[in-house]
Amino acid sequence: MKVFVSALLLASVMVLPAQAATLNEKVVLTGDVLTVGDVFTGAESHSDHVLGPAPRAGNILVLNTKTLDRIVNGFDLNWQDRSPFATASVRRDAAQKDELSANETVMKVPALRVALNRGDVIKSSDVHMIEISSKLVRDNSALQPKDLVGQSALKLTKPDEVISKNDLIAPKVIKRGELVTITLNAGRIALTSKGRALEDARMGDIIKLKNESSDKVIQARVTGHREAIMDPQS
Repeated sequence: MKVFVSALLLASVMVLPAQAATLNEKVVLTGDVLTVGDVFTGAESHSDHVLGPAPRAGNILVLNTKTLDRIVNGFDLNWQDRSPFATASVRRDAAQKDELSANETVMKVPALRVALNRGDVIKSSDVHMIEISSKLVRDNSALQPKDLVGQSALKLTKPDEVISKNDLIAPKVIKRGELVTITLNAGRIALTSKGRALEDARMGDIIKLKNESSDKVIQARVTGHREAIMDPQS
């Protein structure tokens, strides 16, 4: 009977589903090591397993989806909120500044909350402030949220990293073939017409347009989404 009960209990254990786990996208460490429980809530018996040392104060460690999958598979976790673009950023508590060298300070800079693909336009909701070592800041680093909001990413941009202005560009507000409203200010009179864009353009660009009424090709300065203004002397 005892052997039968033991075998039954063992079978019950073997069919238990993997432990449910939820990803912690923003990990702030107060200790010297990173554990499974820091990255995933609900890791239960695996929570205290050490994955590696904590990043140095002021630095940020980003765990990509591939790394997160390794953790999940290695500890048989049931990652319920999995996303194909999921990442987790790991940093030390900002209060732990004693590890900074005498030449370092902690700075607050804007960074992305989520990864953005090339061509994505950055919204204010995509941006938050992070604390980093001053050594990670360069002359071309974005230092204010206004440096990011409204700009378009030139490449895949990861969350919680210092962003270079060289990796940003004004988004296209007019695409070739689109109908554009053209405004001509002549004194107190403002005349408007429609023109077909002959090229893509960004804010402030001089664009070539084909006037819908006269079929003439004109030039105008882009002032907004599908909007341009023409110099009266043109």
